Amino acid sequence: MATPFSLTEDGHELQIGSNHFGHFLLFRLLEPMLSQSATSDSPSRVIALSSAGHRFNSVRFDDVHFEKGDYNPLVAYAQSKTANIWMCNSIDRHYGPKIRGLSVHPGTILTTDITRHFDADTLGSAGDLEHFKKTGCDVHQGAATTVWAALEPRFNQYSGVYLAEVGEARPVEEGDGTNVPAYAPYAYDAEGEERLWDLSNRAVGL
Repeated sequence: MATPFSLTEDGHELQIGSNHFGHFLLFRLLEPMLSQSATSDSPSRVIALSSAGHRFNSVRFDDVHFEKGDYNPLVAYAQSKTANIWMCNSIDRHYGPKIRGLSVHPGTILTTDITRHFDADTLGSAGDLEHFKKTGCDVHQGAATTVWAALEPRFNQYSGVYLAEVGEARPVEEGDGTNVPAYAPYAYDAEGEERLWDLSNRAVGL
């Protein structure tokens, strides 16, 4: 999260390479098994950890890897988290009803080292630091929505949605702080999702 600029050994910007392309490749490799093991009563599920941070930016198709030199660590993180949502939406559209896709915002969890690349100014630019500390989750609370997404029976029939706080997230509203677990208008963008799907296949050599 919010790493200094660097590239993976495949030449991808580090955050979208780690947070999205790697996950996408893992899914594509597992897809035959997921499809074969699914039943009409119990489809397979793919759950990706996104973030409310996706609201900082959509996917920058004109410069995904920041080759033009305007690197911003929070924008790069946001792009990768939007990609997580879009991947699960696409999985649900491409492979449903055999495979269901769900994306999750786990909450603001400051007790792990995810913010190790942040200084006080960087974290402050993402929102009110003191408010984050007061409303943040511990690791166990942060796992709750993911566990619910994995076990809730209704997601056998209904999926392709962005979840937060053990529920389906609402659209962002004017005045919402960055820590409010709502989704940006572009979180559900079938055209962008398909464009990313094609880009991701090329990026991982499929």
